[in-house]
Parts: sequence; C-alpha cells; structure tokens
Amino acid sequence: MDDAPRTLPEAVRRAAALWPDRTAWIFDLREGPEASASASLTFAEIEESSERVARHLRARGIRSGDRVAVLLHNRSEAALTWLALARLGAISVPLGTKLRHADAGWILTKSRAVALVTTPQLAAGISPVHVPVIDVADLAADPADTAPLPDVHDPNDIVNVQFTSGTTGHPKGCLLSHRYWLHLATSLVDGFPRLGPDDRMLTAQAMSYMDPQWNLAASLTSGASLVILDGFHPTTFWEHVREHDVTYFYCLAAMPVLMLTTPEDPRDRDHRVRVIQCSAIPPARHAALEERWGAPWYEVFGMTETGGDIHVTDVEHDALVGSGAIGVAKPGREARIVDADGTEIPAGGIGELLLRGAGMMSGYDDEPEATAQVFRGGWLHTGDLARRDETGVITLVGRLKEVVRRAGENIAAREVEDTLLSHPAVRMAAVVGVPDDIRGEEVKAYLVLTDGRDAEQVAADLGPYCAERLARFKVPRFWEVCSDLPRTPSERVAKPELIAGRTWDADAGSWQGMREILLRDYMADDEAAVRALYEGTFPPSLRAPWSDLVEHRDDERLLVLTDTDATPVGMALIRRLGDTDMAFVRYLAVTPARRDRGLGTQLVAHLRDTLRSEGIGVLLLDVEDPKGEHAEEDRRRISFYERCGLDLLDVPDYAPPDHGETGEIVPLLLMGEVLDGGLPLVGSRLDDAVAAVMLHRYGVEN
Repeated sequence: MDDAPRTLPEAVRRAAALWPDRTAWIFDLREGPEASASASLTFAEIEESSERVARHLRARGIRSGDRVAVLLHNRSEAALTWLALARLGAISVPLGTKLRHADAGWILTKSRAVALVTTPQLAAGISPVHVPVIDVADLAADPADTAPLPDVHDPNDIVNVQFTSGTTGHPKGCLLSHRYWLHLATSLVDGFPRLGPDDRMLTAQAMSYMDPQWNLAASLTSGASLVILDGFHPTTFWEHVREHDVTYFYCLAAMPVLMLTTPEDPRDRDHRVRVIQCSAIPPARHAALEERWGAPWYEVFGMTETGGDIHVTDVEHDALVGSGAIGVAKPGREARIVDADGTEIPAGGIGELLLRGAGMMSGYDDEPEATAQVFRGGWLHTGDLARRDETGVITLVGRLKEVVRRAGENIAAREVEDTLLSHPAVRMAAVVGVPDDIRGEEVKAYLVLTDGRDAEQVAADLGPYCAERLARFKVPRFWEVCSDLPRTPSERVAKPELIAGRTWDADAGSWQGMREILLRDYMADDEAAVRALYEGTFPPSLRAPWSDLVEHRDDERLLVLTDTDATPVGMALIRRLGDTDMAFVRYLAVTPARRDRGLGTQLVAHLRDTLRSEGIGVLLLDVEDPKGEHAEEDRRRISFYERCGLDLLDVPDYAPPDHGETGEIVPLLLMGEVLDGGLPLVGSRLDDAVAAVMLHRYGVEN
C-alpha cells in the first residue's frame, strides 16, 4: 500500500477521502442487549462522528496521554470513542462487559484511568467506580467545543492499554501503538487475504477484545465494509453471514466446534465467503468445516502482544488441511524455535516459539521486569511450544505452562486435547495436570460430549482410542464429563477456572477417592448457608418468604448442592406438576463466588440426574424476558440454561400472574428440556406442559 497511513487518524481521513459515501460499518445488534443501537456509518460519517466525540471528550477534560476506560457493549459509539481518543492523543483502556467491581476496579486502578465512558446501567454493574463517569449518551449531541483538534501524532504513540485475558494470574496491560494497529491492518491488505473495497468483513466478538479493533482498522485501510454483531451466536451466525453478503471473517477457539454442533441447513453453502481465518482450527474437524460450508478455512496465529505473526495462505492451504499446522511467518515477521538455552532447534525438533519484527506491543504497562523477560535477547518469547518442518511450516505443540510432567515425561496438553477432539463424541476438551504422590502429576481430561455418557463409560471408549494414537503415558488417567467448560472472552477454555467434580479414575477403576459434589435434600444444619445464598441471589421482587422454601409443599423438594467438603454451594427448589411426568424449577442458584466457574452446570447436571431417577421426563423453568433494566443479566441466564440443554419454548402467550414477595408483575419466558424417555415438547404435549405449569405452579386454570 503506497499511501499507507501511519496513524489511526490518518487512516480515518484517508478512508473518508477515498470512499466517502461507501457504507463502512454496519452494527447488527438485533440479538444483543442494546438492539436499538443498531446503526450503519459511511467512511465520511466515521470521520465526522469521531471528531464530534473527540470534542466532547476534550470538553470533559480529556487530554493527550490520558488513559480513559471504555465499558460498552458492541455499538457504534464504542468504535467512535476508540478513534476519538486516538484523535486526541489519549489512550483507550477497554473493559469487558462481563467484568464486575473487583476485576474492573483492578484494571481501572492498574491502568491509571482518569475517566470511564459507559452507560449508567453498565456503570452500576461495576460500582462503586472511583473515576469520573462519562455517559456515552452525552457524546451524541453537537459539541460546543469547535477549536481545532491536535493534528500531529507519532506512530509510536500508545493507542491502547489492552489487558490480556489473565488466565494465569492478573491480566497485564499491553501497550499498543498506532504502528501496532496499522501494521496488523495493512498486512491483511498487502498480503493474504488481500482485503479490498469489494470485501465485506464480519466480527462477532466483544469490542473490548483486540480482534474487532483490528477489524475496524482493516476496514479503514482496505475500504472493505465491516459488519459488527453483538456477540457470537452459533445458531444464527451463518444467517448473518448470508444476509450481509460477508466475504471474510475471523474466528477462534471454540467457535468452529460450536458452529458444527448446529443442525445442517440446505443453505449452508449459500454465501459469498471466500476466506475464513481462524486460530486453533481443530485438526480433526477442519475437513468437515470446509465440506459443510464450502469455503476454505485458514489457520492464523497471533497474540495480543504481537498482533499477526504466522498464517496459512492460499499457497499452503490444500496441503495443510487437517494437519494442525499454523503456517509460515508473515512478511516482516521472523520466527525461531529454540531450546531452554536459546539455541535454535533443527527442523522437526520441539522448542519455544520466538518472534521478532515490526508492529509488536511497546511493552507491558508499568511492568518493566515482565517486559524485559518476554523480550529477552531481542526476541519475543511466546511461551508456546512448536516445531518447524523443512519447508518452514510451523506447528504448535502446546504451552510451556500447559505441560503435564508425569514421571519425568513431558506431555503437551494440546496434543492430548487434539486427539480427544478427533473423536466424534467429543465437543470440547481440556487437559490438565493434577498432583500425584508417585508420578508428580497425572493427566486429567475434562470433556463436553455430544451424548449422555458419564465419565466411566466414556473412559472405556476414549482411553483405548487415545492409546492407539498416543504414547501410553500420555493417555488421561482421570476423566470428568461436564455440560460446559468455562471460557475466556476469546472463547478459549479458562483452565484455572475448572473445578474438579465427579471424576473417574481409570487406573483404579473407580470414582476418585474424594467426597463428591452431591445434590441432596435440605437439612436444618444448612439453613444459614442456603438462606444467605437464596437471599443474596434473588431480589425481593422474585423471592418467596424463606419459610415457603423450608416448609415447602408436599409436591416440592428443596435440594442442596454440597462441595467436596460438604459445604452448601448451590440450591434448587423443584415442584412436581400434578400427576404429569414434568417438574418445574422454582429457584436455582449457586454461591456468587463460584459463578461462571462450572458449578452452575454441575448443579443442573445433578438436578437432571435426580429427576431422571424419579421418572421425570420434562424439566421446566421460567426466566425473565430480557427487555428490562436487567436485560444483560437475563440474557446471560438464558444463555446459561441453553448451554445446559434447556431451550426457550415458543409460547408467546405465556403470562403467569404476579409473583414474589412484592407481588411485582414480571414478564416471563418458559424454558424446557426433554429428559431421557420423555416425549418431545411439541403440539399438544407443549400445550399440556404450559397448562401444567400454569395450574400447578401458578394456580391458574386455563
């Protein structure tokens, strides 16, 4: 690109001059928490609007060098605020909308943010906030400030303090400059996939994450239109791809596997996609992805610290499908594979992947020792284990910190995970080391399956399956089946958040010798813990008096989930719906300290097992309709139940009466799951389910 911009403001001005009336960004947020924020902008409107936001921010005291936190859902104002801060020479500190007071507060303090751009609702979710809050709604009006904006920027000036996911401790703030963003963006224009004005890109991740931001920059440099969704929804993702005539998108981690779990559609190949770039394509599913959607999938490797580094191009693609290889170093990027002493390893050997070249981070914010450690010897040390063949093609083997050391043997967790994922029954896999007195560590596999087998049954199948493909010492000894695995915002498994549950010991041929997480009937000794859990989870508007739970009706059971030390960590109040084979969950909760760490899925799984053992064929519950002030939380709850196997039922006239301690009227939606042996919830069967809930739960006879 001969006239390549050096800074983001230059990229904005250049795009507005070259393609003023072309639609640049389309925010399709129909499924998100702020559907009314859907919008589209031309390149000329991006220049005008980002200048307007910059003037508003300057009027609020924001100056060059200031750090400003941004806490917004995917919406046009999030992108414009990013560009407006860069226009002022200020620095963006993106915050994920899933953060709460402790983790958001830590980043606000660590980054030295002087203000927070957000909405009142999102600010309340992380309150108390110790910096001035700028309501994003105030940035929409015409500003009174009309003085010239700064016009000179150094390409090395910092644009972001971009915090990593923090899966191995507190996140680090990566200092990302104009040069970082423009090097990454222009590499996609000058090199593969050669984005241009005829392309339409799509991104489905939160804009607090780096990938949507480089998509924005790539749109500005290439002239391509960009579609921004509110998030990744596997069941509707390809509908959006078709509707918007998308030609290119990037995805990563669990996204391709989740796409494959959706039902096949006659329209699967009815699209214009020419390139899909993806990090961590499951090798065993690569061919299936291409066969189903008829588009080529290209592996690509990068880090927040480095941008884009290694990729498969159209030259190498055909030979590497299903190989697990990440390709060759991109132009301008050098890669080495070295041993522990820093000596380069010959082709075929395994060592740490090192990278060097333009457009990397400027360092970790206020962490000189960590910066020096990662950049030692003039190369960035990725912490990834890799090997390179004679042609220069690189394959990742695992993480240095994700090596299980069993009886003196080093086992790369990724190698075992890839083997497990090649089995058709495995939807997700995470392999970790667990302490062992004799061997130091043993291999444990956490699995999400496509069928209903337990860990004992699946170990009998997958143990020999792994042994046929791996050295015997790499085969997992411990097995645990989960309904889902905790994930980072980038859809990678958050291994530090895995919680040991019901585990099968394949060597001993028994369930692991520890007190299991159990679901049992409530006892008087549980009162303090369970009452605190109940009242700390449900607001008064949704809460029945505590006495109604402990002195429950004859057709109800109050169940308590206990941790491995017998401490109550969850609860469920269920009601049998008359003489039907259906049960309704009135209340379900886990202790706040353990939410989003896999405990909720265990509670639902244990509840499902309990109901099956009692001949229940259908599990039902209701949730708040996500249209009120707690919309984000309501959507999160619906998403959680869907991951656990419950679906929203198509009952538009479902309208139970007021309920809860205050008698407040709350619009509700019905969710349900057919358990083993139950009849499908369709037609008259669905009508019977609704009638049973209305009668036996709410006392309303249709």
